[in-house]
Amino acid sequence: MAKLAVYNLAGKETDTITVSDGVFATLKSPTVVHQAINSYLANQRSGTASTKTRAEVSGGGIKPWKQKGTGRARAGSSRSPLWRHGGIVFGPKPRDYSFSLSKKMMKAALKTVLSDRVKEGLVKVVEDLDIASGKTKDAVAALAPFVSEESNLLLVVSNPSENLKRAVRNIPAVKIVASEGVNINDLLSAQQILFTKKGIKALEERIEK
Repeated sequence: MAKLAVYNLAGKETDTITVSDGVFATLKSPTVVHQAINSYLANQRSGTASTKTRAEVSGGGIKPWKQKGTGRARAGSSRSPLWRHGGIVFGPKPRDYSFSLSKKMMKAALKTVLSDRVKEGLVKVVEDLDIASGKTKDAVAALAPFVSEESNLLLVVSNPSENLKRAVRNIPAVKIVASEGVNINDLLSAQQILFTKKGIKALEERIEK
């Protein structure tokens, strides 16, 4: 079983926590990670892009000029795709881009990324984190040992309180998520991941179910 250091809010190591090798020290599956991030990004697409065909464009009901005798090319409508303000050929229409992966594949991707982050030393565990005042300045002071202005911090807690969410929402470099809501994109985007003791255990239980 792997062990991670546990820190207090002063940034000093106070304890260790044992975590599952099956989640935080597993073999890499880069192909599954690639599929998982593609699925996540595809599911974020609204798919609302739309263009009008010649049948949907307003106007063009009358033949622009007679068929013969003008010296010009034949034309049946001023809304032909060849004309300005004409319809669009094979343009985008609203569609659903989303696709899903099996739970087994998603868990394999999460395990791979978490293991990689632990190996790189980007994962830290804090005893507890509760900003009772709900003030941003108190959150900045509490997180100062774990995040810098140049890096993004992902804060994972088991059940974030309203005061904690209010305290960190105005810190640009910090994103807070519940253990149940951690996704592959958050883990890959973060340059530092900070778990509470309850948060890392909740995530471990979620993945090992």
